[in-house]
Amino acid sequence: PGPPAAAAPVDRRKKRMIKNRESASRSRARKQAHVTQIESEVHQLREENEQLRLKYDQVGTPPPASSFFSFLFLGAS
Repeated sequence: PGPPAAAAPVDRRKKRMIKNRESASRSRARKQAHVTQIESEVHQLREENEQLRLKYDQVGTPPPASSFFSFLFLGAS
C-alpha cells in the first residue's frame, strides 16, 4: 500500500495542473474575444467619427457646443 499512497498526491497535482492549464486557456480565449470585440467597436466608432466630420465640413457651421462656450467665455453678442 506504500507506493499507491505516495502516487496519490502526484496524481492530484497533475490533475490540478491540467485543470489550471485548461482554465488559463479559456481565460486567454475570453480575453482575445473581448479584445477583438473592442477593436471592432473602435473601428466602427472611427468610421462614424469620420462620417460626422465630413458631414460637419459640408454644413460649415460650428457645432452648438462651440457656440455655447463662446457665450460663456465671451459673453452674449
